[in-house]
Amino acid sequence: MTPLEPTPEDRPEGTSQDRPEGNRSLVIGFDLGHGETAVATLWSTADGEPHVEDISRTPSRVHPTVVALCRAADDGWAEDHDTGGTTLVGEPCFTVLPARLARVPEAPPDGLVPGAPEFYMAFKHAGLDARARRATDLFIRQVARELALERTEGVETCGILKIPPGTRLHWVFGVPSGWDEEEFEEYERLLRSAVTGLFPGQSVELVPESRAAMLYAKESEEFRTGDQHLMGAIAGRGTVLVMDMGSLTTDYTFVSGMSELPVADWNSRFGASLIEEELLRRVVADHRDSALLKEALADDPLQRARLEFACRHAKERYFGLSPDQLRLNPGPRRLGGDDVIARSGELIEVSIRLSPPLMDDILDARLDVLGRSWRAAFREAVEGVREKLVKETGKPPDVVLMTGGASRMRFAQEICLDVFEAAEGGTRVLLGVRPEHAIAKGLAIAGRTRRRVEGFLEEVEVFARDRVPAVIGDNLESLGLALGKVTVDGIVDDQVCPAVVRWRDGELRLLTDIAMEVAGKREAYLKSPAGQAKLKEVTRAWYAEVTAVIDREAAAIAHRYGIPTEPLRVSPFGPAATTPRPDVNLQPLLDTLDSILSLVAGWMTTMTAGAALGVISAASQGAAGAGAAAAASNPIGWIIGSIVAAVAVVIGIWMGKDALMKWISNADIAGPLRKLNREKTLLKKIRTQADEDRLEARAAEDFARHFAASHRETIVARLAAAVGSQLTKAAREAALLIDRRTEPAGHPTGSGGRASSA
Repeated sequence: MTPLEPTPEDRPEGTSQDRPEGNRSLVIGFDLGHGETAVATLWSTADGEPHVEDISRTPSRVHPTVVALCRAADDGWAEDHDTGGTTLVGEPCFTVLPARLARVPEAPPDGLVPGAPEFYMAFKHAGLDARARRATDLFIRQVARELALERTEGVETCGILKIPPGTRLHWVFGVPSGWDEEEFEEYERLLRSAVTGLFPGQSVELVPESRAAMLYAKESEEFRTGDQHLMGAIAGRGTVLVMDMGSLTTDYTFVSGMSELPVADWNSRFGASLIEEELLRRVVADHRDSALLKEALADDPLQRARLEFACRHAKERYFGLSPDQLRLNPGPRRLGGDDVIARSGELIEVSIRLSPPLMDDILDARLDVLGRSWRAAFREAVEGVREKLVKETGKPPDVVLMTGGASRMRFAQEICLDVFEAAEGGTRVLLGVRPEHAIAKGLAIAGRTRRRVEGFLEEVEVFARDRVPAVIGDNLESLGLALGKVTVDGIVDDQVCPAVVRWRDGELRLLTDIAMEVAGKREAYLKSPAGQAKLKEVTRAWYAEVTAVIDREAAAIAHRYGIPTEPLRVSPFGPAATTPRPDVNLQPLLDTLDSILSLVAGWMTTMTAGAALGVISAASQGAAGAGAAAAASNPIGWIIGSIVAAVAVVIGIWMGKDALMKWISNADIAGPLRKLNREKTLLKKIRTQADEDRLEARAAEDFARHFAASHRETIVARLAAAVGSQLTKAAREAALLIDRRTEPAGHPTGSGGRASSA
């Protein structure tokens, strides 16, 4: 058993890490057990451990699941307007005189006995009957009042939180993993009705108790250990068997990765209450006035319940003793007792004494309901669970997590250690300092996690809708500039100069011929595998830069809500902008980026004609109107034509003004005139002037402006939709790392629970 240091029970202040207060609500983790109940609270925006509430001033802050409805009287007690009496919960119920108990009225709901006392103990079970429904409703309503609405006069309370008016409450109840869908839904309706009857519009959520135990282990200070194997299993990267030992049942739930499955064959419908029942039987049988005591308990169920609770308390005190205490004083010791009043009024003193031999005898005694002893039945169940898991998964679980008040029984811990840790497989057994608080704390953590995830996803949705399009639009010209550079970079050397040489040699006649030659060659390059690869490369690099901005801003949102930031990256590329991340499906994004490149491809279809018109309009002011039309219909052709026109001006310096104007007017130039200058000198001058005038850079800038003006709306819409979809998906994946529940469509055992509000 991994040794753990206790942590303070004082309510932690916690920190909010600047989390938004708009979604702030008080989370109430309500572990309603068959024998014991614990309630833990924390603010959804605060860090730290949940605080276990002291409802009925119980030192352990674990309260017996018992509720009593008392008749109204003029004694100062507060009257419950819903029931017409005073409702008590927990240990104060055992102080009520039988005469003060309210009675079930005539014509009650089916299943309730008219005139029976309104006293209910240990009433949680699957398949709710009328008694369980009545008791659950009374119990939850009164605990809710004690927590948030009022204080019952005459009942001391300590450590109860004070809830400001208007506070949003989020109630999280545990449900056994082994309950089926029908049992779950019936229980959910009952709980929601009880809570929203007092707090209309507040939310109610049910979470499997095994999931709560996992969250408790994952986030509790008690399990902060350097053993990465253990923490990895708890965090969902391994397998965990959650063993929740309660008063009525012992539930076994196998958790692997994203799924959790009750080990149905061994979710035993027996719990630790059978031990205290056997103790009660022996106490009565061994009493000197056994017959009188039996008669008194048979006549008065309240006194029997009180004595049964005293036996439970004695059992808990016994298992709270250290091995050294038992070794040094192995004899019987008084661990509890009560006074029982006989029918005649005679007072019967009952003392409950326990010793190691007596407890061993109780644990090893054959129980009719089990057909064997409690200890033997528990060992058989634990061994059966291990064998079943090894058979179905090939290996034992990485971790066994023991929770529930009954897990404090030392012999149960020893059996688990013997079956799991002593066997092959390397299983570790974990038990928290206060396992009786584990489920309540885990439920509160589950509610906080749910609230954080909801707030996070809401903010991501707004971010994807509003901010993502703005980021894309603000950076669109840089994409245009990158594409423009690919379109015109090297055009003077690679296409213009060779075309000028061909014109000089008489292979091309007109200035427009040069422009069309340049455009045709450039179009061929851009459509070639090398050109397409370059266009895709710069598009991906631009996308990586834009999504890096989105990643940073999305990570800031995740940080505020305590959500892991790594899965929130929307960039599908690794450190190199063209290296795909193996965890991302690139196809949807590549389809979107290719659709952007198709816009450029559309400009290429009339590129040659556009270049012819562009060179004339750029070189001659008389064709300015035509040039504007060319620029609008085919910006690439027009830009190439402008480059050629600028080169023509350079050539014109050597040819003279008249020859230049003739050339611009689509007239042929005589061969000797074309060769006034040596080829090498002419090309050098063209290249020098192109560099000085920044011809290619200015052309790329022209492309960027045209590109942004023409396609802003289309590109922003397409990319924002693709990025927004990817971001939303990534946000949900990131949220799953701290809350593996999804919006369920049925029984929550596999999905982890669901929330509802009235």
